[in-house]
Amino acid sequence: FHDPLAGATVFEPSLCEYADGEVSVEIVGPSLAGLTLFNARAEHKPHRIAVKVDSARFFAHYFDVVSPS
Repeated sequence: FHDPLAGATVFEPSLCEYADGEVSVEIVGPSLAGLTLFNARAEHKPHRIAVKVDSARFFAHYFDVVSPS
């Protein structure tokens, strides 16, 4: 449900709690390539990520939207 959650937060951002920081992706080394890292203590914080989801509210919102009337 990652894609539906991302879409839902466009209209209901309060479904999640967020943290600001810096996201980076490891591109060196075959065993770690693609590893995504988040640094909440970075000097520059250009990114915001969801760190907590109110899953009950999300599913209520989701099924309200996708359920036939």
